[in-house]
Amino acid sequence: MVPSLCHESDVLALLAGVIQASRCTVEQLIAALSSAYLASSPHVAAALQALIAGALPVAGEDARRILTKSGLPTPLWNPALRTPSGAFLAQPAAYWPREGVALEIDSEEFHLEPASYRATLWRRLRMETAAVDVVSVAPGGGVP
Repeated sequence: MVPSLCHESDVLALLAGVIQASRCTVEQLIAALSSAYLASSPHVAAALQALIAGALPVAGEDARRILTKSGLPTPLWNPALRTPSGAFLAQPAAYWPREGVALEIDSEEFHLEPASYRATLWRRLRMETAAVDVVSVAPGGGVP
């Protein structure tokens, strides 16, 4: 399903999906949208500001709310994880560096198509190979 892109939340969901699918970084997305003269569009500009501030789609915001109340240590939200040499690993919804644990929210919307599913598996494998324990949940708190 393609969002209508008539609302800021639709644009944020689309752009965040690109980031979550590890297609590019926020900085690369800003550069691409700027070169296409789209970054100044009101909905796009607002969504980019939200991404810069670390906003997540609805499932990510739900996870943030639940984890904040849980008593667990505060994670890094939506960080770009890199290897010691600087190579990009993944950008999980949350990451606890001290514990080496990443939270991945695997929604059907972004992870069910064959290519997206393979990308999700490869992202998880890259993190696990780098000694990051990955916890996967589905939106709403279920285990996928």
